[in-house]
Amino acid sequence: IYRAVPLNGEQAPYSYYGTEMKKYLYGKVSVYKIFHTNGKLKSEVNYYLGYKDGVCRYYYANGKPEREEHWILGNRQGTFKYYDKMGKLVKTAEYYNDNLVSETKAK
Repeated sequence: IYRAVPLNGEQAPYSYYGTEMKKYLYGKVSVYKIFHTNGKLKSEVNYYLGYKDGVCRYYYANGKPEREEHWILGNRQGTFKYYDKMGKLVKTAEYYNDNLVSETKAK
């Protein structure tokens, strides 16, 4: 008898966009990383029960941060930070229960 076993651990397939790495916990993706073709990290997204959860980070090909997001079970919550290609903070946005509360451009 065949019995499907939930995935646990890491899986690293290659895609058109570069290398991917998924970390599974009880059959669900818990951390999803994508790398630029130059090998530098492009994104690191955390999941819980299939929803974005926790801090998610995105990077430019030069390794500088592009944006940082905070999620709770698929809802935007807290401060989102946006950066230019040199890594300078250009904008912040505050979310509460997936609703934009305020947005501020950096000086």
